[in-house]
Amino acid sequence: MDKFKENSFWKKFTFGLLAIAIIGGSTYHLIKDYSVKTNKKHVIGKITNFQFINMTRYSIDYEYIVENKKYGGTVGVEYFDCYKNKDCLGYEIDVYYSSKNPKFSQVDLRKYEKFKTTVYLIK
Repeated sequence: MDKFKENSFWKKFTFGLLAIAIIGGSTYHLIKDYSVKTNKKHVIGKITNFQFINMTRYSIDYEYIVENKKYGGTVGVEYFDCYKNKDCLGYEIDVYYSSKNPKFSQVDLRKYEKFKTTVYLIK
């Protein structure tokens, strides 16, 4: 372990891998969001699940249908009452997807929008 601390190669290598992962992830989200913005179509979707991730993070799964094919997505949210009573399941939401690649989507949760924590880089 001491060799790792003393060897600047491993520090640079680890930093480089981390930088590549961050840049790659950001690039993927930019491409996805740009595709939705430039090829935007609208469909009504439904909330299918509300999941606990950790003490401060939750997620909502949703699904939507484009040309008889079912797609799904996940969006981060803060805690709200749906976790207890599941009354948000089946709730209709607005889904904006890319006509070029329908698996790329963004959502407007309507009355639950204020709880959304997911940030889209391009709207």
